[in-house]
Amino acid sequence: MFSILKKNKLLLTATLGSIILVSIFEIGKAQLTSHVLNSVIIKTGSFMKWGTLFMGFTVCFCIMSFVQKKLVIQVKSVSWKSMNENLIRYYMQMGPGQFAKQTDASSLINEFNTKIVKIVTIYESAWLNLFYFGAGFLLGSIYIGIEQIGILLFIYIATLLTLFYNSRFANKMKEKQLTCVESEKEWIGMIKSFAQSFRTVKIYNYESSMGQKLDEKNQELTNSWNRFESFLKLLSASNDLFTQIVYFGILLIGVWMISRNRLTIGQLMGILQACNLVTMGMMNFSELYNQIQSSSFLLNEYLEKTQEDKNRKEKESKPVGFNEIEIRDLTFSYDGKKDILTDVNFRIQKGKKYLIIGESGQGKSTFLNLLLKNIETNSIFLDHKPIQELSYSVYVQNFACVYQNEPLLPGTLKENIVLNNKIDEYELIEKLHAFHLDSLIDRLDLPLQEDAPQISGGQLQKIHILRSLLSQRNILILDEAFSALDQENAKLIERMILEDANFTVLSVSHKITDANLALYDEILEVKDGRIIRKEKGNQNLLRFDKKFWDLTDACEKDAFRKN
Repeated sequence: MFSILKKNKLLLTATLGSIILVSIFEIGKAQLTSHVLNSVIIKTGSFMKWGTLFMGFTVCFCIMSFVQKKLVIQVKSVSWKSMNENLIRYYMQMGPGQFAKQTDASSLINEFNTKIVKIVTIYESAWLNLFYFGAGFLLGSIYIGIEQIGILLFIYIATLLTLFYNSRFANKMKEKQLTCVESEKEWIGMIKSFAQSFRTVKIYNYESSMGQKLDEKNQELTNSWNRFESFLKLLSASNDLFTQIVYFGILLIGVWMISRNRLTIGQLMGILQACNLVTMGMMNFSELYNQIQSSSFLLNEYLEKTQEDKNRKEKESKPVGFNEIEIRDLTFSYDGKKDILTDVNFRIQKGKKYLIIGESGQGKSTFLNLLLKNIETNSIFLDHKPIQELSYSVYVQNFACVYQNEPLLPGTLKENIVLNNKIDEYELIEKLHAFHLDSLIDRLDLPLQEDAPQISGGQLQKIHILRSLLSQRNILILDEAFSALDQENAKLIERMILEDANFTVLSVSHKITDANLALYDEILEVKDGRIIRKEKGNQNLLRFDKKFWDLTDACEKDAFRKN
């Protein structure tokens, strides 16, 4: 808990201080009770005096109790916020390859939602309650020890027996807690799978079977939580039983001592009042300790994850320029057996345009992932410097990427297009006109959660292309960037990009037009793990290369046949 709140020491100190003050008020209540009952004759005047005193005490106690509860809520809120921020920073430091390797959408939801909630509501709450009961136990012990040490020893012996009883169930509680966490993780994964495959479920009339699977997983989650909560309630009931035994034991001992004139009624009532602080502290200690132990693994996982890169320094702090990227003797395999890419050698030079073709499964995506540093390699050099010596965030400042199916970011449409770039409003509107996105101009400031369903696939792809151009990065990666566009729009936008001398372009495409083909400086075919250079773009390439003929759309083929 202290590691989470170390940046909010003042808040934590105020919270713990308020807890101590509430415990002091509890002891004050016991002392007040003792004084009232020790009064032999309560006259009208004394009654009014005690009534006024009780009223003032009660008001002060209620105010202090409210402040303490409010501070506890604030501590939990700050912890929740701080943990989310640390987790966000941790994931933001990753490259896409490392991110994909470590997590997926359901795991991420589970991390931010379920695990952090449990750390705050179980682990941190248990620590705060432990401090509360600990303060009450200490102050109550001092009060009872002053009044009657024998009764205090009886309380200690009884509660130590209770602690021993509870300690027997610590491992069982941790096991049930782990089961609940795993069940929640599986449930989130099932919901994610259902959402992603909803269209398939409906098309193939799979609703009944899918609903049954969801019901089964939901039942598993419910059962695991019921077992865990029932186990907690059973332990709590056992502790309540011990508390009642201690209470009546103190009452009997107190009555016996009163009969021997070793204790007054007022003292006994004060001890019974303070006894709650001692017994509740000791009885709850075991239950809270078990909760801390059973949920501590969640905090340990969180701390290990968020602190492992805390002291890591970026290898490069300033953006690096780009003149040439050299791929030198690149061979890559995922499993160490079958090579995906073999002996790849070529240079990507500033300002040049490269078209990458090849059938599915030949290694195009792997090559792009290696180039973008999503997969580590020691065979790629930026201006003669190995890219593994550059941090991911610095290296990728040279790239802008447009993928075939890329979702929009949270926020408004304008924020999605502009990102962190400073773009004049007039210039942005001009760009939207040029990309035939006039219908979106009035919706630039609408939240996309509400507006996204009204954006077509073609518009979405244009938005991503426009974003990449406005980013002013050196290298554009176009991975089927025109697949959702009609032929005319695809041809015009591709030509506009290829004619811009400021950009180096690597385009993976299955839509080829002869007019734009001539604008590429090199054509690279990925085949059987090797990258083969084709002749430079020219007007007759489609006539003589069957590969390009097969990739050309029907309209282009008709035009060539007529010629």
